[in-house]
Amino acid sequence: MILETLAGLPGGAGRRRDVLVAMNHRFQQHWTVQDLQPPSQRPHEANWMNRASYERMDMVREGLLRPDSSPGIWALSAAGWEVAGGSTPSPTTVSWDLGPGDDLNRADRAELYGGAERGGIQPSSTSPNVFLYSDPAAGEIYGYTYDGWDRDADVFLYTGEGRSGDQRIRVGNRAIVDHVVDGRALRLFVADGFESTSSAKRQVYLGEFQIDSLLPFVRAEAPDTEGVLRSVVVFRLRPVGAFLRRPQDVSAIGDVADRNEAMSEAVEPTQLREAATSVEDDSTEVELEADGAATFLVSPVAQAEGVRREALLTRRFRVFMSSQGRTLRRYRVRPAGAIAPLYTDVYDIDGRVLYEAKAASTRENVRMAIGQLLDYRRLVPSDSRLAILVPTPPADDLIALLEQLGIGLVVQATESRFEWHLGEM
Repeated sequence: MILETLAGLPGGAGRRRDVLVAMNHRFQQHWTVQDLQPPSQRPHEANWMNRASYERMDMVREGLLRPDSSPGIWALSAAGWEVAGGSTPSPTTVSWDLGPGDDLNRADRAELYGGAERGGIQPSSTSPNVFLYSDPAAGEIYGYTYDGWDRDADVFLYTGEGRSGDQRIRVGNRAIVDHVVDGRALRLFVADGFESTSSAKRQVYLGEFQIDSLLPFVRAEAPDTEGVLRSVVVFRLRPVGAFLRRPQDVSAIGDVADRNEAMSEAVEPTQLREAATSVEDDSTEVELEADGAATFLVSPVAQAEGVRREALLTRRFRVFMSSQGRTLRRYRVRPAGAIAPLYTDVYDIDGRVLYEAKAASTRENVRMAIGQLLDYRRLVPSDSRLAILVPTPPADDLIALLEQLGIGLVVQATESRFEWHLGEM
């Protein structure tokens, strides 16, 4: 029943709900009273629907259905098409006549070459193509901030699909990973303004691409629409044949680091004092982001307050340390294999101490600070000491843990003075 139903759907595939609706329409006269009873574990469905789901899993193991489809998509494999009495639909023979720099809107592309009109990744069931759409300006709200050419112009970084939660290799992302095996070309378009005759975005064709065979993609962090950090997939695509590279399409991040990188960046005392004053007078989100403050996995209001408090604590500490004649820096570091750089809070050049600041002395924050310091330590000078900066002393057992790990503890005593509870300046 499943094979017959899928063979009657476009491309031999469909969402679970649509497949079940089609099955019911085709075979409803065969259902028994027991088939129509709801199972205990799924009271909103009929028994036959529940059994169909288990049969689908058996068919995947038997090779009749594609295993690379997402849990919500049921799709025939080549073997499944044969058992169903048909053959795998062959793509249309429409020739690809677009060249780099040409534009083609989504609606016309869908009519000519297949694929849906919406979404960033659109595999076609009627032509051997996977269409990719990049629009960094619009994608920023979903954390798509990596897209673009690397500095050497031989790799295009492309963020995978999935607007919330960690991105996974399934559906559109799977189509990119498997495009060579599936015999599909990756066709990349970038948004470039709007069409003169409509409100549709103009889509400029950059060329055909292929996923890098040695390093197809890397994992990176990006915020979702609520500002919560998540893991996203950043594909590394290489052009095949002619391609278009424009200055506005260069990635703001760059390609993956092939080795550990660390660069010391100066923090001038005069800038610190001005920054501390500006935070107290007018704490804006832009200022806090520019300061590289971390965020918390809490509500947006609490998150903003946590960021503000951490930024203020860090800046006051920098002013205090500068008044003690200390030369301050912070490090921009990038581990091998990473795309985006990380920024440390404060590095005391004279004392060789790396400080990590937290807005509160909770167990979660102290644990996070320990992990960050241990991560940074392998990337900063090897003789560096580590210390945590907090507004109040943490629990006694956490102080003991820091002492055991050899990590210093600095606590704010007054608005302009700080004390060392563990370690020394």
